[in-house]
Amino acid sequence: MNAVGRDRGEARRPPVSVLDNSGMSIDRLPGLPDLLDRFAADLDEVLEGFFGARPSTTFVDVEATTSFEALGGWVGRSAATAKTRGVDAQVLVAFDMGVVDFLLASAFRSASPSIAPEAAWSSPRQPRTVLERGLVGQFAKMVAGALSASFAASGLDPLDFEDVLTLADALALGRRDIPVAVIRFSVETTAGSNEVNALVPQGLLKPLREKPAAAPTSQGAADNDWSRDLGLGLSRARLPITAVLEEFPMTLGDVAKFHVGQILELRGGESGRVKVDCGGKRVFSSRLLQQDGKYCLEIEGEIMDEAE
Repeated sequence: MNAVGRDRGEARRPPVSVLDNSGMSIDRLPGLPDLLDRFAADLDEVLEGFFGARPSTTFVDVEATTSFEALGGWVGRSAATAKTRGVDAQVLVAFDMGVVDFLLASAFRSASPSIAPEAAWSSPRQPRTVLERGLVGQFAKMVAGALSASFAASGLDPLDFEDVLTLADALALGRRDIPVAVIRFSVETTAGSNEVNALVPQGLLKPLREKPAAAPTSQGAADNDWSRDLGLGLSRARLPITAVLEEFPMTLGDVAKFHVGQILELRGGESGRVKVDCGGKRVFSSRLLQQDGKYCLEIEGEIMDEAE
């Protein structure tokens, strides 16, 4: 069975052996598998609105380590921070180096499955354009929202999203090295998969020593509604759209001679193709047409390489 698009009721929790091998005994944290299972189901639900197709979240492993050791290996990555509402503590979610192009490929490939998986996001880089920063920001908020909902439903302090940053060193959570749990999970779409790491102070997980018997709390439901609303945020965001008919180089001297009424001749090298930019990112190629006396564009295909 294809992992993408599984039903919400299908089990997502990591096998007991994964937790046993993590250095965090499953006997001591019997509530952890339920929290992870709930988080995966909630994240798939909110990301369906983000990608336009239901993804699949699966767990890789859970590791007991320290904050300095974990963060030292993530320098240069984009990460989201969230603060607990009760005790003074932070949770950090670090994204894979290829997250920018993974999000672009996933968002656009949902409408065009002909794009080869992982064809356009092999080189790691930071978000540059308005569109890219918006994609990473919305993705970070939805991951934090789903994690907060699962925390609250499991009897832990819920989380408030703080910011997205680029990790510069191992001091992102302060100058004190603390015991943490690193929860690694993979988000799979039709464009491929991308790994995400949630760093949680081990002290926050103490309530999981007792497996919760009650249904999710109202606080958890409220957080889930909030994160689900974020799934609509991207589609409602207003971004500048620019249609580029032709681009060619000119000298500064030529530009300085421009005057009102001057006619600039197009060179016709694009054969009538128009490139469409969205928030500074070149995303579609199109044809210029006329319909009902007005100029319009017919989208021909995606541009996955800005050099095209």
